[in-house]
Amino acid sequence: MDEKSTLSPKKNHAFEYCKAEYWLAYKDGKLAGRIAGILNPKANQRWGEDLVRFGWIDFIDDPEVSAKLIETVSEWGRSQGMKGIHGPLGFTDMDNEGMMIEGFDQHCTLSSIYNYPYYPEHMVKMGFGKATDWVQYEFEIPTELPEKFNSVIWINKGKDTLAIGNVTGAMVFQGSIITAIGIMMTDWQLNTAALLTVALTFASVGIAYLQIRIKKHLTPGTLLVGGVFYLAFLMLILTGKI
Repeated sequence: MDEKSTLSPKKNHAFEYCKAEYWLAYKDGKLAGRIAGILNPKANQRWGEDLVRFGWIDFIDDPEVSAKLIETVSEWGRSQGMKGIHGPLGFTDMDNEGMMIEGFDQHCTLSSIYNYPYYPEHMVKMGFGKATDWVQYEFEIPTELPEKFNSVIWINKGKDTLAIGNVTGAMVFQGSIITAIGIMMTDWQLNTAALLTVALTFASVGIAYLQIRIKKHLTPGTLLVGGVFYLAFLMLILTGKI
């Protein structure tokens, strides 16, 4: 429905200054492709060009079909005074644009165009070149919070026992399994970096222990002290100080 509305002069306000024509390609009596030709005078004036746009292009893996589609739009553009052709583009930059050239093993997003791998091959054979690269990135959203953040939340809710259990469990795992693997696979030497790591760990644990002894509970700020120590150690490593 969205695509039909975009292509409809009655529903798309871009038709107040744009022109468009649509074509279907048939081969051996079967539908073999489609294409839209678009004139956007405002864009041409803005960029100082006389170009007709092509968009909504699809075709079977047949060079004759793809070439005929582009040729048809080019001829229409010349009849409107245009001197060249570019695309895939929509009426405006609010429409989907571009052509996928890699990443065909991934799912495309709603804001991008999907096409078969042979599409760009056809375009190159017809003399088209890449104008720019548009890149999409995939970010994986964590399904759970780190142990320390969970502990901060629980302490704010007065669930100190859960917070301590959570931190203790993480410390036992990190202090035994991972450490054992590290001892077996590295040349164990107590250099400056190793000694500083031990000192920061004892300092972080000591601060938490003292607060428990004195105030009988932990605060979120105390738990975050360990994070500050970790960042300080990381900065020293990255700056080459140790």
